[in-house]
Amino acid sequence: VGFAPSVEIIPIPSPLETLSEDELEDVWYHNDDLALFRQIARDLCREIRVTGAIVGCSRGLESRACLERQRRKILGNRCIVRAQVKLSADRLAELYGRCTRWAVKIAHVEAARDYASAYLSTQEDENLAINLLPSPPKQKPVLEKRGGGRSPERRVRQRTSMQ
Repeated sequence: VGFAPSVEIIPIPSPLETLSEDELEDVWYHNDDLALFRQIARDLCREIRVTGAIVGCSRGLESRACLERQRRKILGNRCIVRAQVKLSADRLAELYGRCTRWAVKIAHVEAARDYASAYLSTQEDENLAINLLPSPPKQKPVLEKRGGGRSPERRVRQRTSMQ
């Protein structure tokens, strides 16, 4: 491998340099436009919260429109932040998995709806696809070593009656 003793720089003009002032103004959104977009998104989220019906395109607004998602996310994050001082990385990951299990189920349903609306032709097909959606795989029970024992044991609640 060798390097040349001199470097030749070839300037390449930016496409923005070839635009006129009027064309350049049309390339970027103005602050007024961005404020209008935010206001429309806020209004749409409020309408979704009040009516429960999805009006228009609400893709990307799920976390803002659903108060339950916001509540669960905040609680999960608080739980993890407090637990990270006391728990190992593996236990922390397990706890985070438990805290976000609900969000994973919701994400699976949203994915099925997206697939159905993109690839299936009728509402009946969409409903069928959502109903046939497999549930996420169940997690295996956590095995723990008790008191430095020889083998891990599964925690099982003792039966209280003989029925």
